[in-house]
Amino acid sequence: ERAEMMIENGQHRDALRAFGDVPDGTVASQRASEQIPHVKKTLAYDLRNAAMGLMKGDKPSKDNIARAHVKLSEALELNPGDDEAKKLLAEVKAAAKKRKVKLD
Repeated sequence: ERAEMMIENGQHRDALRAFGDVPDGTVASQRASEQIPHVKKTLAYDLRNAAMGLMKGDKPSKDNIARAHVKLSEALELNPGDDEAKKLLAEVKAAAKKRKVKLD
């Protein structure tokens, strides 16, 4: 129930953590397992959009390139099937190579 309130308040990362605390085999765990995929996709979408914002402009800063890489890597961990994030990650890697930005 606490995690569901967090989702309603837009606190998706906290909700995902709270779902991890739900005991297995309970009604709450069944509800959590139904909601976790949606929460992960929402978080991935938010991270992808944040990365897009960091890469705006003709020449994003080296710091923004590195930050965008971190956000997109996390987005793809949450939602590996996100083709837009994969495409943007390739663009970020190309920008990093061009600007000689070391990526983690």
